[in-house]
Amino acid sequence: MFNAAFGITLAPLAYLTCRQLRMPVGFAAMAGLFVTMDNALCVISRFILLDAPLLAFTAFALMMLACFYRQRRQAFSAGWWRFLLMTGVSLGLVASAKWVGMFAVALVGAYTIYELYEMFCDTHVPVHVYLKHWAARIVALIVIPLSIYMLTFKIHFMVLNRYNNSANFMPMGFQTKLIGNPISQQPYDVETGSSIRLQSHVSGAGYLHSHTHQYPAGSMRQQVTGYGYADGNNLWNVQRRLAAENVDGTRGAMSEAIPGPIGHGDVIALHHNSTNTYLYADTGHEAPVSKQFKEVSAVKADSAEAARLNMLWVVEIVNPEKRMDDGHVHPLGTPLRLRSLMGNCVLMASGDRLDKNWGWGQAEIA
Repeated sequence: MFNAAFGITLAPLAYLTCRQLRMPVGFAAMAGLFVTMDNALCVISRFILLDAPLLAFTAFALMMLACFYRQRRQAFSAGWWRFLLMTGVSLGLVASAKWVGMFAVALVGAYTIYELYEMFCDTHVPVHVYLKHWAARIVALIVIPLSIYMLTFKIHFMVLNRYNNSANFMPMGFQTKLIGNPISQQPYDVETGSSIRLQSHVSGAGYLHSHTHQYPAGSMRQQVTGYGYADGNNLWNVQRRLAAENVDGTRGAMSEAIPGPIGHGDVIALHHNSTNTYLYADTGHEAPVSKQFKEVSAVKADSAEAARLNMLWVVEIVNPEKRMDDGHVHPLGTPLRLRSLMGNCVLMASGDRLDKNWGWGQAEIA
């Protein structure tokens, strides 16, 4: 019923807009009838989508603009102010419904520019009156729509303020502000032995992930992918193998994990908890989809490959938050790169998707 109510308003808004544009009653009624009988508008009003509010607010904005146009000869009258302010309100609503509504904002903006230019060329309009027109439109058509747009987000965040699995698609900083989130309860430092999830900065790539399935070509080792949902296969155990001050050679890099916090320049290994494997960079094989990049896979902890330097990564902290800029890795506030010690290449999400038949459409990591 909620969405249907928006669809119902389209017919009277079409009629009233036509009447404001001085069309005869018969033509205006025909326009309303066309809207009523339009199958697409009827169907879209039955779905719980943003299109019904978008269409209703767009029609409302067009009607308010038509009403304001009728008042152009009575500048600063009560009717002129009423329809100018209502035009601004309608623009705020249409932009808040969906960004496609910015086309309605562009229409009103184009008309406003034309009207102001016409007044600028009119030598009979005093300068102070012209400036008053500018001020009125700035308040009504910029300040009010922006205020409504921000207010809708404020209401949204006040109502939907609890954590659930859907929040995994949002940035970590946003997730920490939700009630009941498990993230803010974690330790301040990432140390050897910490179980972590690594989230890519690439939109839609999700978390660094691995599972027991192999690549169908290349090394045919265990897949490493990007996965957007909360999952046990997103957990990796951090093991510091060399401190930053000792990374001038590879001696001792394959020794046991060194206790302590992880910092910039440290050499680490990432152990995948659920499959007992290590993250492995192989410059001898191309990535499965993006052939210009190299393959990243996972190798068993007890295999001969796990004794190679390919499983070691150099931590590079990049633009950390000022409150966490102490050279150590902290949850949420420390963006970082992982550079392969052996191949001198950076772990990344390529932006492509793996084949659905063997990679389940998950993000490619290379």
